[in-house]
Amino acid sequence: MKGLNILSLAFTIVGAFIGAGFVSGQELWQFFGKFGKYGFSGLLVAVISICFLSYTIIKNGIKNKAYSFERIIAQKDMPFLKSALIVIETVFYFSIYVIMTAGAQSLLNQSFMINKTLTGVIFVTFVTLISVMGVKWIVSFFSATVPILTVSVLIVAVFSFSDAGVKIPASESGSLLPAIFSAIVFVSYNFIAGIGVFASLSRQLKSTKKLTWGSVIACFFLFILGTAILISIFTCQGAELSDLPMITVATKFNTVWGIVYAVLLIIAMLGASLASLFPIAEMFKKSMARKIICCTLISVLCVGLSSFGFKELISTVYPIFGYIGFIIIALVLTNSFKKEQ
Repeated sequence: MKGLNILSLAFTIVGAFIGAGFVSGQELWQFFGKFGKYGFSGLLVAVISICFLSYTIIKNGIKNKAYSFERIIAQKDMPFLKSALIVIETVFYFSIYVIMTAGAQSLLNQSFMINKTLTGVIFVTFVTLISVMGVKWIVSFFSATVPILTVSVLIVAVFSFSDAGVKIPASESGSLLPAIFSAIVFVSYNFIAGIGVFASLSRQLKSTKKLTWGSVIACFFLFILGTAILISIFTCQGAELSDLPMITVATKFNTVWGIVYAVLLIIAMLGASLASLFPIAEMFKKSMARKIICCTLISVLCVGLSSFGFKELISTVYPIFGYIGFIIIALVLTNSFKKEQ
């Protein structure tokens, strides 16, 4: 694969973070929307932190040839920590994969009355095929889908604003600090999901100039997307009560757009799943046969566990890995600092 261009890098960074919770608006509402106008400050802090950490990971990978989750976080003389990180990485990525599969099943069943098991099988088949093909296909997927997602979100937002005007309520908390703390938690568990993809991207980059501009552009895209989604939910009365607020906003604008947005949400779930299964597949990069067998077995198990339900899985998994994320962020920064000495 030839070196990445700046836009491909930016779209891949964005794509690794805009999963089902982000694009549906539910995650953004829970972490930022409830703080009213202060939520935008929290969102800005979160986006800048995410892009800085992404930059740090990729730069570390370029300088030190650290192309895997555990190499980015732990130093060479820490075998026990590396082993523990591999276990944490595998469990976390698998959990996200299960959650996204459950979300896709619920959404397609609710919107189009498609059988959940059939949906799950088709969904994981796509994810497995793209994951085993390597980072080139991951980058291609995000480069193609992120611009479409961005434009679609902005279209829904603009029509929402023009119909009802922009409405931003006062903060429920009355303070900026809770919004900032919420942003830190948001960054904590979202950050883990991107490490594996970003470590692999390090192989494709030779220039830190591209990395700098790619990170800045990604930051801009994430903030614009997040802001448009939050304002749309604020503007559409009652949307925040829905499991998928932005589908409510899109459907209120136009039934067809509601369907279009549901399809786009599935694409976002595919992206989050790719960012989760790909790092596991990379563990078997020296053997394509083992990679295919492993990913297939994981995907079959994923379909079975997804029956526990989207909401239930989110409420269980995200808080646990939010706390683990604090530790991993500290290790990434410490390791990067030491390597540069």
